[in-house]
Amino acid sequence: MVLIILIVSCQHNSESKKTSESQPITLEIDETTNLKTKLTKDVYSDALKVLDEFKKSDLEVMSGEVLNSINFLVMISGYEGSGDKTHYGTMGFNNEDLKYWKEWYEKNKDSLEYEFDYKAF
Repeated sequence: MVLIILIVSCQHNSESKKTSESQPITLEIDETTNLKTKLTKDVYSDALKVLDEFKKSDLEVMSGEVLNSINFLVMISGYEGSGDKTHYGTMGFNNEDLKYWKEWYEKNKDSLEYEFDYKAF
């Protein structure tokens, strides 16, 4: 009797291991647990700060953060600026572009009271 229980138990453990190894593991994670939720107006303000810092620096080559900030401002404001237009977006900006984006923000920040979807960007 004990031998039968042992055999059945071992067989059951073996089958459950096969099932768990062959099934992909998926986790249901709420988006707020792995993505920072920010209002669009805050992301816009942060992008302006990135460009301000770049202008104050001695750097000549734009980082990915600067380029992403430019393209975010272009996407939200609709103003493409003076930078080169490429397949990847607008590359570069000047003082007039930055001034426009800042003025646009002051006029429109109350309309940006919605959460920004990072996956869409």
